[in-house]
Amino acid sequence: MRFVYRNRDSALYNLGRLAEAVESYNTLLASNPDYAYGYYRKGILLDGLGRYEAALESLHRAIQLQPNFAPFHLSQGIVLDHLGRSAEALQALNESLRLDPSSPQAQNSWRIIMQKLGGVV
Repeated sequence: MRFVYRNRDSALYNLGRLAEAVESYNTLLASNPDYAYGYYRKGILLDGLGRYEAALESLHRAIQLQPNFAPFHLSQGIVLDHLGRSAEALQALNESLRLDPSSPQAQNSWRIIMQKLGGVV
């Protein structure tokens, strides 16, 4: 069942129908409340819609369910940065890099936020 929703999500995302994809995940998560990846994908979609607080809540739930998955922390850092919470974003990115030091996206995001905070990179 989860595979069907991921395919539907991808199709809706590619069509720019993010709100419909979020609703699809709401349906999936109602019957699978412990599906961390579903909360992660929903968070990414909400971020794309500019619904940053809701995205952060969804990503927080994903991290609660599966705390050792680096992409969850990376996405959390990106959303926190969108909210202007750079210090918290840096903490999330540090955790992402601790879990996956070779992630180029996490490394790049970390550098950008360090520069915003006035750090030497």
